[in-house]
Amino acid sequence: DGLRALAAEAFDQLEHLELASSAPGGAPLDTITPLHANPRMCASLRALSVRNLGPDGARALIEGPITELRALDANLCALGDEGVAILTRDEDTLRALHTLQLEANRLTGASLHALATWPGLAHIERLSLAHNARFDDADLLALWRSPHAANLQEMSFAAGPDPMSDLDQDTLWSLVTDSPIARELRARALPSMTATTLKRLAKHLGITGYSRMPRQALVDAIGPRL
Repeated sequence: DGLRALAAEAFDQLEHLELASSAPGGAPLDTITPLHANPRMCASLRALSVRNLGPDGARALIEGPITELRALDANLCALGDEGVAILTRDEDTLRALHTLQLEANRLTGASLHALATWPGLAHIERLSLAHNARFDDADLLALWRSPHAANLQEMSFAAGPDPMSDLDQDTLWSLVTDSPIARELRARALPSMTATTLKRLAKHLGITGYSRMPRQALVDAIGPRL
């Protein structure tokens, strides 16, 4: 009822909206469909935060008039891989989005592959996937190597301050040398590389005198060349 009242009010210029979506027993509540009663308000929204949305709520979101979101916080939304598949099912889905938060949604590698093949990923600059299942290196590489990932600058995919440290050295090498993601994200892999991998990378980039450089000097020399 509160959402219907909100939609009925003259909030035509509302840009930021936070919705709690928690029914007794944890069942998802339909927090999206009532907003559709005010298409002008939906069209003005630029940032939306929801909880416990579920796959049905994800479907209501992409099929309605909320088309100009720049940021979607869908952490703790019980989406699962099904919900991410719905959010990424066509090219026009969330076409203006540049920040997507999908933490703690019981996601697996299947969601990474769905994101990798989604043309909408081309607009995403910040992606949060922490507190889901531990993703395999191969699934992460599938996302990072996506032809749509060129604007991806920030990405969290595991708990802790340095998720890159859990990745295999070959994975870090591929991330830096064989993915189209933004330089900012590739540079985050450098501190987790061993001295041997860093020297290999310096040689690959044509940096002279690398064999005598200490580890931090290698990181500093490589970063601007990525």
